[in-house]
Amino acid sequence: MNFQIQCDELKKVLNTVIGTIPKNTAMPVLGNFLFEVNPVNVAEAELTITGSDLEIIIHSKVEIETEDKFGFLVAANPFANLIAQIESKQRLLFILKENKKLEVRSVRGKYLLSTLDAKEYPISPSFVEGEEIKINGKLLKEALQFVDYSVEVKETIRPAMTGVFFERGESDRMNLVSTDSRKLARITTEKLLENDIAFIIPKKASDILINILPTEEVTLNYSNSYLQIAFNNTTFVTRLISQKFPNYRSVLPTENQIVVMLDRKELLETVKNLKKLTTSAKVLFSFEKGGVIISVINNDADRQEVKLDCEGNEEIEISFNSGYLIDILSSIKESKVKFEMSTPTKAVLINSNDYTLNLVMPVRME
Repeated sequence: MNFQIQCDELKKVLNTVIGTIPKNTAMPVLGNFLFEVNPVNVAEAELTITGSDLEIIIHSKVEIETEDKFGFLVAANPFANLIAQIESKQRLLFILKENKKLEVRSVRGKYLLSTLDAKEYPISPSFVEGEEIKINGKLLKEALQFVDYSVEVKETIRPAMTGVFFERGESDRMNLVSTDSRKLARITTEKLLENDIAFIIPKKASDILINILPTEEVTLNYSNSYLQIAFNNTTFVTRLISQKFPNYRSVLPTENQIVVMLDRKELLETVKNLKKLTTSAKVLFSFEKGGVIISVINNDADRQEVKLDCEGNEEIEISFNSGYLIDILSSIKESKVKFEMSTPTKAVLINSNDYTLNLVMPVRME
């Protein structure tokens, strides 16, 4: 049993699927790619490569030359490393031998790999089609990138915060929201929705999608337990987080009367540079008329400070976690950023336009 495939096409499929392969798992079989070869007509077939950690499954297809029908498992990371070393323009020949060894032939090399029976791979959960949404892949990718920094990455008693929340927001547009209770990010997309939606995808699913989403249209299909995204010859399926997302609107401040504008790039570089001068995560902002003094305390209790210009006449001292600020300012693309505040202890809004929202809780000043 054998087939031929262009190396560059195989690399694209592997790059799409490999993100699902778990680093540590109680089921060693999940450390394999599933290869399934199914003939379409004489001498032509579809090769489907699958990766899964049981929570996320990716199937990606590519056309190959063969008349055979067969399947096998091959260790994912060693196989991907091997293919990465072969020149992309080459045509590869795969031969599955009777002793279950897989021989891979390139122009200059011949490699032998062990395989397992495809029947040992766990059966993917059946997906029952539900509501369908079509959206531009680039738009969805950018939305996921914007909210990614605010997803809770530590173990928590509130699993709903370990993912990205999809909802129907104001003006019937689709919102993506994330929060870890100390910071919050929301982006309103251009996608109009006819029906209400409310589901949460895990952070790992979001991270994989950021890497594999195409620029063209994709189709989202979701049920009570799963979200399926189809594009090109790829099907991405993730289990949804089965908890209710926190009522984040209840923490959005409505009376932040202090408003100042700063240059985003200048502010970001200043906070990054000051962060290097101290082991403390705290950075102090002392706003005054037309300016702000940004300072940190280093290990010798010496104060390091930089003064920046800003638009605003209010006076207030407020402290932030420098890492949170860097995350927020890095997610914003506009040249100006607006701080909306009320007191040194209440939530602050940091924004640059009408369709994104960043919220951060100040750090208590000593």
